Order: sequence, then structure tokens, then C-alpha cells
Amino acid sequence: MNVVITGTSRGMGREIAIKFLNEGHIVAGLDLEEATIVHEHYTHYICDVRDINSLPYIEFEGSDKCTEILINNAGMQGQGYQDIETNLKGVMNCT
Repeated sequence: MNVVITGTSRGMGREIAIKFLNEGHIVAGLDLEEATIVHEHYTHYICDVRDINSLPYIEFEGSDKCTEILINNAGMQGQGYQDIETNLKGVMNCT
């Protein structure tokens, strides 16, 4: 399956991506930070989910080029206004 996961540079997003990769899926990861995963079926995009214009166009290779699973994992807590921008608007932008 073709999987897109936000917030893949650390924490749960990174672990979720590794789990999908270990199960043979193709994963595209989105994060503000550099990639921390090196795998032949992993592509990393540096972007900000809060900014819809920074989001990449992701097209997977093969016969089924669409995203089959989207995991909106990127999130913040305790940053005030940035919480809403990331946790709500970021999810809407990616979806």
C-alpha cells in the first residue's frame, strides 16, 4: 500500500513509518525536519502542514499511484495558536 504519514522525523510518526516499511509498504513522510529514516521505499518531504502551499504533490510509482492510507500524525501541544494551526488546520490541509 501507498502510505503518507505526517511528522515522521521523530516520535510516533517515525515509529509508524518504520512499521509500515517493515511490512513492505511504500511510505512518504512529511516533516519540518530532515529525514531520520533511510529505506529504499521511503521518500521524505520537508514541508509545513500548516502551510498548504508548502505541501508536496505526492505520486507513487506503479500501477496504483494514489495514496491509500493517510496518517495525520504531526501535532503540537502547549504552543497556543500554533496548536490550532498544526493540529487542526494541518490535518485539513493534508486531507
